Amino acid sequence: RRSENEVIVQEGERLVIGGVLTDSDTKTQREVPVLGRIPILGWLFKSRELSVDSQEMIVIITPTVVPVHRAR
Repeated sequence: RRSENEVIVQEGERLVIGGVLTDSDTKTQREVPVLGRIPILGWLFKSRELSVDSQEMIVIITPTVVPVHRAR
């Protein structure tokens, strides 16, 4: 991913750049071999799980001016 921004901030002042949101859903089904496939009674030997995950990443920048003589 790429972001291009132009801002003016004072030295040491924090800048927050917008976040990236990621959502994911995971469905899992487990069953006891053979018993989980029996018609009507099979549900007694199965389990289902739904996992929902949300993540947000934000970028926080704190600029510092580096004098030319220290940059080399």
